[in-house]
Amino acid sequence: RSHRRGLAIKAQAVTSLANLPQWNRRLSSPKENTVIHLGAVRYSSEDAASLSAYIIAMAEYSYQCGPLQAALKRVAQLEIEHKAINEMIIEREREVENEQVKEKQQADVQQSTHTNYTVEDIDRLTTEMGETQKKYDAIVNKKHKLQQKLHYANERVTAASHVIHSLLLYKEAWYDEIAENSDNEPLLTDCLLGAAFLTYCGPLGPDVRREIIEKFQQFCSTHNLPVSQKTLFNDVTLIQFLQSKTEILSLERLQVPTTASAMETACLVTQEDGSDSWPLLCDSTGRVKYWFDMLIAKNVIIVRYSELNTELDKSLAEGCAIVITDCNLDTLADDLRFYYLLRSRQMFYKNNYSFKLTVDDHEVECMPTFRLILHTNTDAHSIPAEVAAYTSVINIFVNRNDMEEELLDRFMALEKTRIEEERVALLEEEIAVVESIQTLESDLLSCLHKEQHIVNSLSLLRSLSDTKKRYSDANELLEKLTLTKAELCESREVYRPIAKCAAVLFDTSRSMSYVNTLYQTSFQHFVEIFDAAVRHSDRNTDIVVMEKLISNCFTSKTKTLLEQDRLLYTLLLAIEIEDSQGRVSIGEREFLIAPLFGQSLMSSLSISVDMKYATTKKPFDWMSDEAYAYVQILACHYAFFQESFEKMPKDGKETQWRTLCESECPELAPLPDRTDEIYTPLQRLMVIRAVRNDRLLPAINLFITTVLGKKYTENPVLELTPTVKSTAPHTPVALLYSTEATTIIDLFNKYTKRKQFRSLSYRVSGLPDEVNIVKTMLLDAMTKGHWLLLHNIHNNIELLASLESIMEKQDDYDNQFRLWISLQQSHSDLLHYLHSSVKLIIDSPKDVKGSLMRSFGHVTPDIMKAGNRVDWPAVLHNICLFHAVIKLRSKFSNIGWNEPGAMDFGIEKIEESFRCAVYIFKEAAQAMLREDAEPGRTVSWNGLRYLLTEIVYGSDMVDCTDIQVINALADQLIHPAAIRRDFEIGKAKYRIPSVCFGMNARISSIIQSIEQIPNKNLDSVEICGFHAAPDLMLRDDAYILTRLNQILDCMPASSTLSHAASYDINAPQPKMSTMTSVNSVTAVQSPTASKVTSGSSTAKNTAVVTRQATLSPGPSLSNPQTSVKSKKDVELYEICHTALNKIPKVNWTKEYILDRLKKIGGYNTPYNLFLQRELNLWMDIVNDIKSCLQTIKVTVATPAERFGDQLSAELVEVAADLYYQRLPSRWCRRFGTMQPPPSWTLSQMLSDLVARANQYEKMLSMGRERYPAYWLGGFFQPTGLLAVLKQDAIRQKGEQSGQMEPLMYYTEITGRDKDHLREAAPDGFFIHSVYMWGCSWEKATLELVDQPPSKQPITLPVIHVTCGPLTDKHAVDETYRSPVYMSRNGDHKLLFSLDFKREKYPANHWALRGLMCTLRQF
Repeated sequence: RSHRRGLAIKAQAVTSLANLPQWNRRLSSPKENTVIHLGAVRYSSEDAASLSAYIIAMAEYSYQCGPLQAALKRVAQLEIEHKAINEMIIEREREVENEQVKEKQQADVQQSTHTNYTVEDIDRLTTEMGETQKKYDAIVNKKHKLQQKLHYANERVTAASHVIHSLLLYKEAWYDEIAENSDNEPLLTDCLLGAAFLTYCGPLGPDVRREIIEKFQQFCSTHNLPVSQKTLFNDVTLIQFLQSKTEILSLERLQVPTTASAMETACLVTQEDGSDSWPLLCDSTGRVKYWFDMLIAKNVIIVRYSELNTELDKSLAEGCAIVITDCNLDTLADDLRFYYLLRSRQMFYKNNYSFKLTVDDHEVECMPTFRLILHTNTDAHSIPAEVAAYTSVINIFVNRNDMEEELLDRFMALEKTRIEEERVALLEEEIAVVESIQTLESDLLSCLHKEQHIVNSLSLLRSLSDTKKRYSDANELLEKLTLTKAELCESREVYRPIAKCAAVLFDTSRSMSYVNTLYQTSFQHFVEIFDAAVRHSDRNTDIVVMEKLISNCFTSKTKTLLEQDRLLYTLLLAIEIEDSQGRVSIGEREFLIAPLFGQSLMSSLSISVDMKYATTKKPFDWMSDEAYAYVQILACHYAFFQESFEKMPKDGKETQWRTLCESECPELAPLPDRTDEIYTPLQRLMVIRAVRNDRLLPAINLFITTVLGKKYTENPVLELTPTVKSTAPHTPVALLYSTEATTIIDLFNKYTKRKQFRSLSYRVSGLPDEVNIVKTMLLDAMTKGHWLLLHNIHNNIELLASLESIMEKQDDYDNQFRLWISLQQSHSDLLHYLHSSVKLIIDSPKDVKGSLMRSFGHVTPDIMKAGNRVDWPAVLHNICLFHAVIKLRSKFSNIGWNEPGAMDFGIEKIEESFRCAVYIFKEAAQAMLREDAEPGRTVSWNGLRYLLTEIVYGSDMVDCTDIQVINALADQLIHPAAIRRDFEIGKAKYRIPSVCFGMNARISSIIQSIEQIPNKNLDSVEICGFHAAPDLMLRDDAYILTRLNQILDCMPASSTLSHAASYDINAPQPKMSTMTSVNSVTAVQSPTASKVTSGSSTAKNTAVVTRQATLSPGPSLSNPQTSVKSKKDVELYEICHTALNKIPKVNWTKEYILDRLKKIGGYNTPYNLFLQRELNLWMDIVNDIKSCLQTIKVTVATPAERFGDQLSAELVEVAADLYYQRLPSRWCRRFGTMQPPPSWTLSQMLSDLVARANQYEKMLSMGRERYPAYWLGGFFQPTGLLAVLKQDAIRQKGEQSGQMEPLMYYTEITGRDKDHLREAAPDGFFIHSVYMWGCSWEKATLELVDQPPSKQPITLPVIHVTCGPLTDKHAVDETYRSPVYMSRNGDHKLLFSLDFKREKYPANHWALRGLMCTLRQF
């Protein structure tokens, strides 16, 4: 602002040097007749009125630049006066010379003419001589005066010339500034852009801010708004536009990151003028708390929301600022203390005098200088609407570059103190020099702007010359300081890799919160880890510092993650570290997520190496079509693979590629042509991803091992010692659990007892006076150095909210003190009260290795001595393994168990199992010592199995199939043959560690031997009893890749990460045969990312590109009528139009249905009543779909007539789902238990409705007597048809005997195909399209085959279903009754059981395999 005020004065000095161009006033715009009244704007929107008023004020300021014209005229006038003075001096000199010549001539004439004078002439001559002498004296005096004036004028001209010549150095710069700012209209455009950014971009993330800015700039360009040479946000940052250089340097001195994004956030926080709402800072990491003292005034009150008492009234009365941190947004909107305050921001902005405002139940005299800043740990997108409506939401997002600069400053302050002190001193000096330059420039311009003539004042010229000299000296000093600062920055760059590594670690840790809000990272805790790693590492070796830092951060973070997310975090960390070192290129992350996703992204970015590879035919029969299509994608879009693809069929490379593809462990096999030495680790992983999709998880583990090390693939061991060492007494440790509440207390007591710490534990129950009780205990523990555990603190939110403040207010505490709190993971939303706490997940691991180690950790020395047998440790091992396999099967959700929630057993079950085993073995030992002991009597294994399956674990189980499975597990592991050295668990090839066989086996040795077992030997589907089916093996892969894609979508875009395309892992899979089919997938030309489905997929994880909602306003912005119909409207119209044509067209009127039902048996038969219910449900769904599609179609076709409120919230949700190619949830809910999966498309759902309609039409036409076979999965309520069958059996048996017996369904697999049936079953029903999962099927013998299925699921032949009494069942022991459910991934509610022959295997064997049947193919 001061810069623009000096432009006019600079122009005045420049004009004296040369002829400046004539400055003309701004020509009137041809559109000036069009007037927008402020009242009309205010009627439209209050925000628009504020923005218009701001722009009008800036326009008036700009158009009233009269001082610039006056300065230009003054400069021209001074130049004319300077020329006139010079001409006057020259003319005076000529007059003096002429007078001297005349005097000489007169003297000569007097000498030449001698006159004779008499005595009488003496008086006259004396009088004349006196007069002449007076004239002469007067002329001489005048001459001296003129000479003095001439000398003074010469001095002034010399000084003026010197000043003018010295100002020539700034001539070009001033000319450029005048030319750049000669037109004021571009300033209005910049003001418009800046005001729009400050108004709308606060709650947005960095990527969306950039997109919004680009849209603003496109808007200005489309409407031909004038743009300056240096545009805002491109050439000039927002902070440079709003603040002076001194203010920017002051922020740098306060160690605030000075990157563009950080400065934009600072502008959003500090801007006040024109804002009609108080700022709400959304800071999920707690970083902004350190900036409060830097960005706002010193006389502020900072208080937590939970501790707010009289501070608000005090700040309102005194007119000072108040910062309220950690606001609870759920209660803020209804808090009476803030109800009127949130709605009265304009009163403080406009009033100059105090006024009264209601706060809670009283009035407060408020000063207009009062300011309010709200702070919360909640993300900006989670702010409740009732809060966002009355606050200015600001998303505090510190990107990786900002964090890198900040951590580099911190490292220099810790390790390179001298350099940092020099830099700070240099910065202080630079600020002083810049301030002096600004002062001198202001003095210089004020001298040039004075009303008196510069040439007429020698003192003014000397003052101007002196100011100019000091101004030049200051500029020279600033240049020297700049050079010195650059040298210091170069010395700092040596340590930048450490700061970059730390920034990657923090950014990766913070990004995990996109998966689960439980993973929010505290900046304060991270800084403590960073400082500890820097202090305890070799100061001369950067690699050692980085390794220590990575190790500490990884160990600390993984303990706060749930088990299923640890591998995800490690993979993300490895990728981002590779990226920070320049070994990741654009599109490589996306190819890892799904090859089709990578191909679509590269196509959307127009990046392709050579598309000729897309037309090459597959040269090998042994390679699958899918693998070859993925290899083609690598060759077409990734340059590193081009040469390998060309050599693939040449030079004998086929053998190497076949060996790789058919290897049992391809991730360990060398790549063909020794490309392992050329490819980066991520590129090697991409090759394995392409050719062997089923080995992706082991390949990911190898990638992590290569980048980080082997220890990073191991699950962390629950150990409290590192946590205690890494925390300070004022930092609470939060222990999070899901179900094992008792484990917390046992763990705490055992650890404190082992370490001999004095400890206290208190179970929080929510009593009225509990806060005071706990406060007394806490203060006493802090003073005495005790450890205090507050168990189940989620029961008292008031206590949780006050803990942190109690600890901060206590200055006198013992360094041995630690505070431990425990709460359930379901209450993790309360952790914002303890944002700086260290979090630990305390739950039994679901992986076999971790579960074995955790279970053996509860084996006491007394238990080890109780068995008194050589194989007793092996028995304990198998009991632990039995518990671990139960936990591992729950990892597969309802495929492992029908009731997976009930099978999540805690550590108390393993302790109870140990007690049962000790009891059984002691009973056997005592029985052997009795005199009447039977010879050869051994341990009662049946009794041990019964105790485990029926008492310990079975007491919590209700599902019959789950009970069968747990009995099968017990038969396999709790058996004499299972504790032999050579015993192997099925195809898992896992044996009991040899250290478990011996009388002197030690617990520590057993745990150490288990720790050395690779995870891949334990965490396999075979150890659970399953076959290695693709859908089971890829569940973990799909989970990891889906979450990885979700994180990458939320991370800011960079040179190697683009959001130009997106994919949904649960979307339908296109058939992959050739590259042509791959190219049929349309790329997304959009910078945003769609929502990623959170559920895991059972299908193969292939990428499907989905359409995006773009920010493009339409085909043209010049015409507001054409811009209304956007691209989204056009696409929605096409979707609705196409879907309406696919809706089944049937003419099922009420009269038609009644007439048909009358012909096939009447209205009230059970069969026809069932058919009527199905028809009603079907028509309700179809009518709802048709109504929604027609309404949306009409709305988008005529948006000017039906806009906004014409669509209900449900219809808006349906339209959004249709646009993003998701099945509308409203329609899915109407299907009930038979709702389609998320992977279905709209076409598949409509085709399903058509197939149902065809079956209904045939049933209406043929009736029960003639309809051959039913598609049971095509009914909304299939149990209704089975109920018809049971009703017939009840009538038949009741008429025959008059007594009722329990009934059951009998099934028989006929081996016939549904197309070959022509007649209905003589008794019961024929059903078809029943799907079997888990095993293979032999069509010739109609038997189960115990081998992995070639594909899932397997369609069974036609099944004959009948119903009869339970006593009619024969040969029950020769069959296995497989449960039949609606779907595999849905609710496992038993419909009926399907009988399979089992001649070779017991029934429990098939239960362990997970054999089940479903009516639907998903």
